[in-house]
Order: sequence, then C-alpha cells, then structure tokens
Amino acid sequence: MFDEKKPPKWIWITIASIITVAAIALFVFFAFFRNAGPLLSLSRAIDNLNTEVEERINSTALKSIIMLPEILEDGAVKVSFDYSTPIFGEWLTANIDGEVRLLSNTEERKYALGAEVNVYGQTLDFEANMNRERLAARLSLLGDDYFGITYDTFRKDINSFGNLIGLSSSDMDMLADIVDQINDLMNADEDSDDLLEPYTEAFVEFFKNLDVSSGRARIELDEENIRCTEIKVKITKDAVIKLLEDIYDILKYDETMRSQFEVYNSPLLQGITGSDNSNYDRFLSEYRSFLRDFERNYSGDIEILFYVGQDDRLLRVEIVADIEYDGDDSEYTVVFDFGTSLEDDWVFTYSTINRGSTDIFEIKWTYEEQSGRYTQRIEISENDKEIFSLLSTWNESRGDFSLAYNMGTSGNSIKGIFTATEEDFQITLDDLFPATSNNSLLIGISAETGVQINEIDFINIDKWGNALIEAVTRLIIGGLLF
Repeated sequence: MFDEKKPPKWIWITIASIITVAAIALFVFFAFFRNAGPLLSLSRAIDNLNTEVEERINSTALKSIIMLPEILEDGAVKVSFDYSTPIFGEWLTANIDGEVRLLSNTEERKYALGAEVNVYGQTLDFEANMNRERLAARLSLLGDDYFGITYDTFRKDINSFGNLIGLSSSDMDMLADIVDQINDLMNADEDSDDLLEPYTEAFVEFFKNLDVSSGRARIELDEENIRCTEIKVKITKDAVIKLLEDIYDILKYDETMRSQFEVYNSPLLQGITGSDNSNYDRFLSEYRSFLRDFERNYSGDIEILFYVGQDDRLLRVEIVADIEYDGDDSEYTVVFDFGTSLEDDWVFTYSTINRGSTDIFEIKWTYEEQSGRYTQRIEISENDKEIFSLLSTWNESRGDFSLAYNMGTSGNSIKGIFTATEEDFQITLDDLFPATSNNSLLIGISAETGVQINEIDFINIDKWGNALIEAVTRLIIGGLLF
C-alpha cells in the first residue's frame, strides 16, 4: 500500500525526468534558434545570466573548484597538511604532515600521483604514473625502482609472476580482464560530433513541435511593477513521448554507446562504485519499460515562462506543471527570481500541491560587494522554516575568506587565505578543528598550469620476481642493521 499522504516514489522520479528533459531541450533549443524573433533576446538574457552566476561564484573561494578542470587539462594540484593530536594524557603531541600531488595532462592522457607523509620522524614516499600504455608505481620503502604493467602484454606477462606467488589461472584471467578494462578506458575515443548527430536531430524534431509564443507582460519583482517580455513555451505529453522514443531507437543501434556502457559497468568499476550488475540490454529494457509506464499513466502539460526585461536581463523563469500520474493529481511550480541586478536577492522556489497538502522549498541567495569585499549568504528553508544557511566572505585584495554554515542546532566555520590569477590559485586553511578541540589540522592547496610529467623507466611485471626479492631483502637487512 502506498502512503496516503505522499505520492509513490516513482511519481517524483518521473516528474524529475520530465523537467530534466524540458530544461535540456529548451537550452539547446535556444542555441539552435538564436535568431528567431524573441528567442534572440532570450538567448542573450541567458548568456547575461550565466555571466552573473560566474561573477557570484568567482567572488568566493569556490572559484578554485571552477578553475580545477581547466588547470588539470595540463597542470598540477598539490595539497599539504599538518595534523597534530595530544597523546599520553596530553604529555606529548603526535604530528603527521605531508603532501599529495596530482599531475594531469588530459589531452595526452598522462597522470601522476605522488604522496609524501612524515610520521614520527619517518618519511614514506609513494608515486604512481599512468598513461595510455602502462601503469607503474614506486614505494620508497622498496627503493627507487618503479614496478609496473604494460596493458597490451599483461595477459602474457602475468604468468611468470602469477606462478611465482601461486595465483591460479582463473585469478590471472580475472586480473587480465581488469587490465583490459583499464586499457579500454585510457584509450577510448574522444566524443565526436558525428556520434552525437542522431541525438541532435531528435532534439531538432522535438523543438519543431514546441508551442512558443511571446507578448508584453507586467510582473511584481521586489515590490516593483516591471514591464517586460513574456516568452511562453508549452511542452505536451505527446512531444515528450516522441522525443524519448526517438532517443530509445537511436540508443538501440548505437554501438559506440553500447561499448562505453559496458566499459563503465565492468566488474571493476561496479566494485569501486558499489553499483549493481547491469548491461546495455538490461538498460534498454528498463528504458522501454519506463516509456510504457509513462505513456499509460501520465497526463498533463508543462509550461515554461521566461520574463526578459530591459538590456536583455532575465528577470524570472517559471515552470508550471499540472500533472496526473496513475490517477494521482499534483501541481508543481518552480520559480527562479533573479531581481533586476547582480546585487539583488535571487530566490528559487519549488512548491507542490498534492491531495490538498502544500509543500514549499525555497533557496535565497544574497550578494553584496563593498570596496572589494564580497559577502554572500545562501538560506534554504522548507515551509518557511530555515533548515540550512551558508555565509561566505572574501576580501579580494588581501585574500582572507571565511565560510560558515548552520544546520539546525549545529554549525561551523572555515577561515583562510585564497588568492588566484587566471592560471593558478593558492588556498591556506586555518585550523579545521573547533577552538574547543585539542586536535589541529592545517591544510594548504595550490594549483598551477603547465607542469611537466616526466617519463619514467619501470620494471615490467614479467620481471617482478627477482627485483621484488632484492628490494624486500634490502628492506629487511636495513631494518636489522638500524
């Protein structure tokens, strides 16, 4: 029996799927038809909004997260840490410090990961190096040699070392299958426009079926009556079904998508991610089953209204859906208010009406700049009750920043220094433990572009036997002598 007060879980999944499809469709729609009457103004308004969103984010230490993907195209990130804690009744203090380094060149698919940790005066050093052909690693305890594998020859190379340590044939086959999956991932073809062309055509057909109209309107915004242009887009059930069916037909015969799906759902990655066993045919079957349920149980339309003011500024977006699913009627309203300027309050409201019960979820984002000091606050509330708040401050010239949150009766804050240029950034975080704690943790993060990943020589797995015996022997003798 379903809960009489709440709709079944699959209704929410369905609604989320519909709204996701609608949002993706609309934004791509504007990209295709930028020059079509009022859509040209809307396209410019969306571009202007994206600029303001970036400006808000770039006025916080979160800018570092936005910069990371571009830096790691050909660069490095280093994280240093210093942790201390009292021991033996606070008579002594234990210290652990070190550094972790990630070097990346995504175009050439070269990666290096290194770590150095100092524990009680002893230094442990580790490094892994990976590219399209091989994977190798070095551990300072065993000397300066890298021990690695070559993807293409691993199935043959594993035999000598596997027999030496007593691995069965099935174990070696399993390891070889995993290496084959790594090889496929590291050498997968880049996405091509030709591969996406059938999906693009499906969306173009979907766009042609959208009902788009525009006219003059007035809206209340910040207690001000504003004249603007209203652009209304209506998405019908038939249009959504036709799009989803077209995508299903494309997926069914897309061998590139099938091969990539099988790689990402390999036993290795399933073990890492904790996902259940699946395959492409099962995915298609579940997709088809969803389409049948959707077509049979869903009714209703979705309207998306855009309000564009002077200078092509997006003032408000409303998504309204009156939907019936398997006899359960619900109303959904999503409103994005962006005010009339960058420094106005931005408010996102999501409300549902189901079986006479109304739920309202709201996010309010405030922004203020004074003499290079940026203050931003995000408040999240449910049915007029605040459940979470986040306060960010950053002085661009000095670099000092703070990030504080409150969640119910608990909260905490992080302080530090953040400085950035177009190509690199540095962050130092003050003690992450509260003042009442006896523990201390300091963290420093730096990122920069243009870092070279050095080529290495390594001992392949077919020659691991003698090399590892010598390394372990040196380790044991060194321990006995010292």
